Amino acid sequence: MTSRRPLDMHEQLAGTEPDVEEMHEVVYREKTEPFEGGQPVPAEMIVAAFALLLFGGWYLGNYSADFAVDRYEGPAAFHAGPAEQTKSPAEIDPM
Repeated sequence: MTSRRPLDMHEQLAGTEPDVEEMHEVVYREKTEPFEGGQPVPAEMIVAAFALLLFGGWYLGNYSADFAVDRYEGPAAFHAGPAEQTKSPAEIDPM
């Protein structure tokens, strides 16, 4: 005579089918993994980037001296005094 031992959680009685839903219960509860690039860009970041772009354009427009070589007045531009004491800038030879 064989003694019946209790079944392990991984065993089943002969001729019975496993409960598939019970075995996959953990998998059903899991959420999908997030993927990169799935979130939209925040509106505040778009507004901040646009504001920075506008400020940069304004700053370059006001303080760039039109990117011209002949606009540089040298250190004499920062000295206060009568116009006859300041020297006119010499012609600049880029080569």
